[in-house]
Amino acid sequence: MGILLGRYEFEGPFSRLETIREEPGMYAIISYHEGNIELLDLDHTDNLLSAIEEHVSYDYWTRHSPGIVSVIVHYLPRMSLTRRQEVVDELLLEFDGTFAAACLTSA
Repeated sequence: MGILLGRYEFEGPFSRLETIREEPGMYAIISYHEGNIELLDLDHTDNLLSAIEEHVSYDYWTRHSPGIVSVIVHYLPRMSLTRRQEVVDELLLEFDGTFAAACLTSA
């Protein structure tokens, strides 16, 4: 099952990080609670696994979020760093800084 974030289909959700590949792409950290999905963070990186493992807030969210915290990823092996940043910025503009369950839908 994928999750649509804007017009991009993300793989996951993953609660076990070792299933995430060391490839370029975008990631979103989400929390599932009482039937709602909240987007906690959205970014891009050259190495998805390392970026998520080293994310400053990931461990905090997994310990303190009232919901189940997991990660969704969208692999972009051929997209340039500049274009990945543009896509992330596009998604952030689409959500206008408001991360709510209505923005995330199952594909």
